[in-house]
Amino acid sequence: MRNNGWKSMLLITLAVLIITISLPHGSAAASDVYSYDDVILEDQPVGYWALDSKVPSDQTGHGHDGAFTGDPVNTVLPNGDTAVVFNGIDQYYTIPDHDDLELTKNGILTIEAWMFTKQQSSGYVHWMGKGEPGQHSWASRMYSYTNTENRPNRISGYSFNLAGGLGAGSYFQDPVTVGEWIHYVLVINTVDVSNKYPTGYTKIYKNGVLRDQDVLAGYNIIPGNGTAPIRIGTRDFGSFFEGAIGKVAIYDYELTAEQLTRHYSSMMNGITVQEMVANMEQIKERSGSSDLIEEALEEMIALYGTSQVLLDLLPQDEGYVEQLRNLLAAAQLDIIDSMKSFLSAQKPGSAYRIAEPLLAFLIDFAIQETGVRNIRDQGIVQDYVMSIVKSHATGNAVEKMIILRLSQSGQ
Repeated sequence: MRNNGWKSMLLITLAVLIITISLPHGSAAASDVYSYDDVILEDQPVGYWALDSKVPSDQTGHGHDGAFTGDPVNTVLPNGDTAVVFNGIDQYYTIPDHDDLELTKNGILTIEAWMFTKQQSSGYVHWMGKGEPGQHSWASRMYSYTNTENRPNRISGYSFNLAGGLGAGSYFQDPVTVGEWIHYVLVINTVDVSNKYPTGYTKIYKNGVLRDQDVLAGYNIIPGNGTAPIRIGTRDFGSFFEGAIGKVAIYDYELTAEQLTRHYSSMMNGITVQEMVANMEQIKERSGSSDLIEEALEEMIALYGTSQVLLDLLPQDEGYVEQLRNLLAAAQLDIIDSMKSFLSAQKPGSAYRIAEPLLAFLIDFAIQETGVRNIRDQGIVQDYVMSIVKSHATGNAVEKMIILRLSQSGQ
């Protein structure tokens, strides 16, 4: 190891055990680090409604604000954000008609939402759509487990002629768990035609995965510019959805499979982000205690270790991951500060030996900060740290030992 490496290591050890580390500490709410809404808005929807009963407006700034009828209660999405639960009787959300929200404007519409069913009765329900007699555009439908069409738990989406009748659509049909969130995306495309799709197609995605694609021409669908509003929780009052819906977005282009996978992953990664932030909040809270015990320090180190594992599970190219790294580094310093205070509180001459998890954490920190790479140099760092803290000398004796070591090694 070079001499400047030793000096760096000595300075780090001194900072760990004697002085107060002045780098910024602190934790943050998950929403401060990471936002599903930001991911969606980056892809420029023409309308985006979180469906939080307290925030009913269009988040794109395009002014397509909606309104609730009834007072649906709130629930929580996988990432901790809020959505609403409709009662299946008379609650819904209405977005006024606008050409921006019509398939006919650009010939393509992508409709995205998160939903779960609260119960399963019989028949089917239009849980979202744009359509009234003579003014039909599209609809999202869910069949119950029991229905006369023999379509158990089918979730589908359709494009219609203005007059209505049979629509052209796509679906997936899987077992449904009450209360389990599903990421739903319906694509209607009349632009990208081919021999197979002479007038366009519909697609449907579940949880970021394409499940079905169908031809519009099979039902002679030629979409028109309807005047019906978009309703969520119902389409035309013929049925009402009992369950939760949130994060509804409409785009005037077809999103790629990669974009939709990112949307799904962003929501589900929010769980990991939440857990990491909660861990770091616990570390921060415990580090402020004036009567730390060794068990509390070991718990803080365990939370830190779990957060390191969770961080590795996230897509490393996302911007919010860098923020999480910074928070993790701050949590590491909280632990180091707490360890310093704990060691300094030991009475001189006591027989205390630093516990193995604490020692391992301190060694890892010293290796990380000195930047040594090869095993030999890492061993030297380890031996040096152990020689200082893994001894019967504690409290003031440890401080004196470190000062002595520094004065001897710094020459």
